[in-house]
Amino acid sequence: MSGIKLIKKYPGAEKRNKAVYWPLAAIIAMLVTFALTLPLSYDESFTFNEFTSKDILTSISNYPVPNNHVFHSILTNITWAIFSFTRSEMAVRLPALLFTALSLYFIYTRFFIERLFSVLLFSVFFLLSPNIIEYAFQARGYSIQIFCGVASYFFAADPRVNQYAGFRERINAILLLSVIGMFTSPAYLYTAGAIYLIFLTINYKEIKKELVFFITTNIFYGATILLLYSPIIISQGIHQITANPYVKPNEQFSFQKVITYLGNLVDYLTLPYYIGWLILALFIWYSIKQKRYYNFYFLVVPLVLMIALKQLPFSRVFLPYGVIILLNACMAITDAVRVKTAKPVGVFKSGPAAFVLTGIFCIVSYLYFNNIHQKDDLSKAYHFKEIESPLAEHDKVYTRHLNTNWDFTEILKAYLTIKKKSNSVEIEKDFSNYNFNSSIVISTDTIPEWKVIDSTSDFLGKPIKEFEPVSSK
Repeated sequence: MSGIKLIKKYPGAEKRNKAVYWPLAAIIAMLVTFALTLPLSYDESFTFNEFTSKDILTSISNYPVPNNHVFHSILTNITWAIFSFTRSEMAVRLPALLFTALSLYFIYTRFFIERLFSVLLFSVFFLLSPNIIEYAFQARGYSIQIFCGVASYFFAADPRVNQYAGFRERINAILLLSVIGMFTSPAYLYTAGAIYLIFLTINYKEIKKELVFFITTNIFYGATILLLYSPIIISQGIHQITANPYVKPNEQFSFQKVITYLGNLVDYLTLPYYIGWLILALFIWYSIKQKRYYNFYFLVVPLVLMIALKQLPFSRVFLPYGVIILLNACMAITDAVRVKTAKPVGVFKSGPAAFVLTGIFCIVSYLYFNNIHQKDDLSKAYHFKEIESPLAEHDKVYTRHLNTNWDFTEILKAYLTIKKKSNSVEIEKDFSNYNFNSSIVISTDTIPEWKVIDSTSDFLGKPIKEFEPVSSK
């Protein structure tokens, strides 16, 4: 059985509980709402402008910055080519949403074997973790990495897998998922490294027995990664991946900065308001209680790699850790409250009731995310949304003095390509040289005698104003 076939199987598959689809449907409905109503963020827009809107060859061979999550870019090339006629951000965000749905389904059916109480508990934790939600629908590669991390962790650590798969099948599945994760972003090394150490720790006896197979399999998948990245390595050099300005060693690096960073990371990964520390405590308690000491690799590996590489990655690199920590916290609570002789009643066995309960937390999550959560890059999409409406009412968009507002310009370019399949025109000459019929001008400066339609948004501290000519020029 290949690694791909193993990913399709799971313990308890013959006793499928369809009730778990209801919470999944509620969460995906909320994420789809975000995906349909929010413009692209800056990072999403850069990815779209530089890779998605072009072709697969560009995605696999151009790596100007780590924004190119290559495998994700390829998937968006495909979905944009098929669904661009919809003129919707959904055509770009579809791969991220599909992998989020796949991750949740995998968690519900593999880790919790479709026990509805555990499913509901994890769903609530997931919905109340705003930074996980932020990247669950964005057109970035983080949802792919979360799925790869969750699935790899299952095949590496869950003892039930041994009933369905041998050593060879499990190592193939883990390494296949590691290749997908690292082809999405090399930063997935932080997740792959911890999970692979877990697999080595648990399976060292099997490794001794099948040492030749183990070595050749690792060489094969290592060569696969190099082959997948070869277009970039050949055209731009390997240093573009390993030593670009975002990942090269930081000369200001210090151990004190690492400790501060890790403290902030705990607040970032799961629930807000220091509840994340309680989640981490549950993770540690459950790991000790169940003698799953290998879980502590998730605490040690980031520290070791950051010191070795002298870098402090973006916090979102560790989102797979956040989901795995939530998983273990849920299992800790489930084990603590479970009464083995009691049968589940009410919401804990009723799909529609579970949908309603999850739906309530979806509303709470949606309101908190929109109104309270301090967003990362997505905050720029919210700024853009404030002045988005007038753009749809005009055929032509002109810009003036926006050169320093590179993030706004990037978002505007993606928006116009998606919605109108056109580009804005920068006003470089006297106004008399342009035909402003049915047009709108976006500028950081005031245009005398022109009507200000909106000026509610700002980028880089400067208000963005939308003007409509009083009369055609």
